[in-house]
Amino acid sequence: MGTVARGSIETLKKLRPWVMINCWHMNEYESAAMWKLYCQGSDGICVQSTYRLLDSALDEDVNIGQVRYISYDAETIPPGNLFWPFLYKRRSFEHERELRAIVCDVTQAMAAIDPPVDGGAWRLVDLDRLIQTIYVAPTASDWIVDLVQSVMQKYGLTKPVNHSGLDAEPLG
Repeated sequence: MGTVARGSIETLKKLRPWVMINCWHMNEYESAAMWKLYCQGSDGICVQSTYRLLDSALDEDVNIGQVRYISYDAETIPPGNLFWPFLYKRRSFEHERELRAIVCDVTQAMAAIDPPVDGGAWRLVDLDRLIQTIYVAPTASDWIVDLVQSVMQKYGLTKPVNHSGLDAEPLG
């Protein structure tokens, strides 16, 4: 069983270079697994927000959707929406609990205009509206926390910066 209708495959191939995706992890708490998967080395940060804040901080041309995890052997991606193929992943990635913000200039993609060279789509974002909290990796040195706080202050952002406690000794 195919995942996308055959007539749509060529359209998707043409559209793909024009699709820019920003990925978010949906969870009520920090995930040690996500830190390990996506933080190269010991120094990294995580931006905490909500769906509502993300939606309000982005332009109207940004589509936001929750990723659906399927078995490509048994299920198909429904036809009828150009963004749906970008909102489906294999079940083996279900631990990511992913939300995606997607930008695509369908008009230019269909007109066969060359895709953007930088491979991205710039959008102005009100960071003070978007960000709730910044978390610094549990393995990061204390000076990284100070550096992030300094950068936040330099740019007038007043959101909390927390050093993740995921690696702290459990209370006995």
